[in-house]
Amino acid sequence: MNVHAPNLDIEKFRKVAALMTAGATEGERSAAKARAGSMAAKADMTLTQAMSKLDTPKTTAANPFTDIFNDPFFKEQRTERRRKNAIKRERLLKEYGSIAAVFDPTPWEVALRKAIEPFSIIMSYACISKVQRHYTAFMDGEQCGDFLKGTPRACAAIAAAYPMPRTIGEAMAEVKVWNKLRWDRGVFHDDIYGYNEEPEVHVRTKMVEDFLATAPVQNWQDLEDRFAWKKYEFESEYLDPVVRNDPFMDRIEDDFRILRDRATTPTQSEERLQPAQNGQRRTNADKATMVREILTAEPSLSDREISRRAGVSPQTVSNWRARLKNDHQKGA
Repeated sequence: MNVHAPNLDIEKFRKVAALMTAGATEGERSAAKARAGSMAAKADMTLTQAMSKLDTPKTTAANPFTDIFNDPFFKEQRTERRRKNAIKRERLLKEYGSIAAVFDPTPWEVALRKAIEPFSIIMSYACISKVQRHYTAFMDGEQCGDFLKGTPRACAAIAAAYPMPRTIGEAMAEVKVWNKLRWDRGVFHDDIYGYNEEPEVHVRTKMVEDFLATAPVQNWQDLEDRFAWKKYEFESEYLDPVVRNDPFMDRIEDDFRILRDRATTPTQSEERLQPAQNGQRRTNADKATMVREILTAEPSLSDREISRRAGVSPQTVSNWRARLKNDHQKGA
């Protein structure tokens, strides 16, 4: 039975489908699969049916990806990617000192390998840096690959290899380290498969990302860091730097900052009731003196930070900053 697909743009679908396997990052590949499925659904087809439209008549079984990488569109993309990678490689060689140093195991990688080695199968390979290195082929009986989750014993060893993050900010910082390392090494791989981190690193990263997604916040900073994480997560899906274009999320983040300021900056009524450290109420003169002292000692601090320290409104700090600047200009 032939499937009728009047709304399926075959050439456009072919390019999207190719990115399902050729995408440079997991995010690109996942996004391509979702988009391909959406295109197929609009044409009243399943993804499998739409993929069959990419087959070309042959005497042998057709493959929807046959010769896909010889398509002029993808040849041009590969050429441009190699050009950009050459520029990045030059920068990274200056940063690390040598290609071998780019691939040298970091202290975290050494700790993770040591933790899982007793129950894993480690094999050697010739690294692109021309140094004989080792990789984890099986970890606690599991064959390593993209869908490795890690057994309970492996996860416990990986978590204990070095301290797990305690805050959202610490977790985000660790993920950023792993991402940079993977991206830096991937620049030296021009093939479509790129660089894959070690399985123990893969499991550790997923554990930290799970903490980022599920750990209850302990304070305002945790919540702010979680917003920052979602923004970073989106922007990291793309090989080249991007800026999120999502006015709704921007609005939510601004709303959060407004509420945080209200929670941490006393209102006028709260200021009147706020006691000083010696048990006496702080007068407006006390607060003004504190604002002036901070502005004099640390003028680079933001109005918001000074207002938090002094217990006044940011506008009060701004007024005093302008007044002190004016006095200074007059004195000069």
